[in-house]
Amino acid sequence: MSLDAPDAINVPDAIKKQADRCTHNLECLSTGSCADPANCKVSGSLGKNVLLLDSKERFPCSYHLPFGDSYICTCPVHYYLHSNGHSFK
Repeated sequence: MSLDAPDAINVPDAIKKQADRCTHNLECLSTGSCADPANCKVSGSLGKNVLLLDSKERFPCSYHLPFGDSYICTCPVHYYLHSNGHSFK
């Protein structure tokens, strides 16, 4: 399921507050799209708030971290969306 409309999912305020290092001002929630969808595509989850990403390219985001020869996303909002069956367009 993708986020076709900005109001497609309601993320609890507690989750949004956990994303206090977001340098993109949580624009994903108003646009329904990640700041860089190609670099934020999820290939799996490694645990709570840890998403393994398909891309091997560096992306300027405080939640985008190197992990071996790959990258992980530790954004609480992205994890919440992913774990609830939503993906960015």
